Amino acid sequence: MKKTIPLVIALLGALTAGASTEPGWRTELAAAEFDALRVEWENGPVTIEPGHGARLVLELTPFADGLTLIPNEWLDLCRIEPRAGLLLLAFERGGESERLGMRLRVELPRSVDIEVKCGNGDVTVITEAGDLDIELGNGDILVENVNGGIDATLGNGDLELGLPEGYAAEALVTQGNGDSTVRLAPGYAGRLDVELGNGDIVIELAEVPANLGLEAESSLGEVRTNLGGGEARAELLSESFELSGDGPRIQAVLGRGDIEINRVDGD
Repeated sequence: MKKTIPLVIALLGALTAGASTEPGWRTELAAAEFDALRVEWENGPVTIEPGHGARLVLELTPFADGLTLIPNEWLDLCRIEPRAGLLLLAFERGGESERLGMRLRVELPRSVDIEVKCGNGDVTVITEAGDLDIELGNGDILVENVNGGIDATLGNGDLELGLPEGYAAEALVTQGNGDSTVRLAPGYAGRLDVELGNGDIVIELAEVPANLGLEAESSLGEVRTNLGGGEARAELLSESFELSGDGPRIQAVLGRGDIEINRVDGD
């Protein structure tokens, strides 16, 4: 039987003289009870970041242009449902609430699998996690510090992905329109696949792994690579580029736009 936790737990903030404060709500849950987090959010933004201690923190803040916010109404559109190791967070607008958006902020003190499905709004995940699955219609995606497998699908917007040191899993990016920027920390040993319809792809490597396998192709645009350093590879300008190594893999496929793959020195 599903259990829904009441959202009306604690009012965030307080009105101060001369300042306007948006209404918002906050709750804390025992993080040890959950191994997975699923977010189904119609209109964000959604932010998931590191927490502290043993408590998982949730914050909700509604927003809407020209719409009077009545707590009892917007709270009814949100759900918090623990399910046998899974925590479901959901927000769905309806009727006169179509102009309503909801900012979701989650603090995670431990690594769990994360799934986010969002219609509109930015999605930010900057915490250690198991596997990460993101589906976003319109908005920007920022992901950093995730050690597990990553599957990110974006319709319209920009994507920024920072893979941590020693990343050895698989990261898949499928994007319609926008720019993709991927940064690979030292010790990269995984597989990266980026597929983009329209925009530019930039991939930056802190170091070039031994036996790197690399494929990059743009149907209408240029491919520029400069792996430099000890690899002694000169800059290359073409419509496609390939290295046939049998080690870590990078594949970038672009419909219209330019691809840049470079080795970058740390600060």
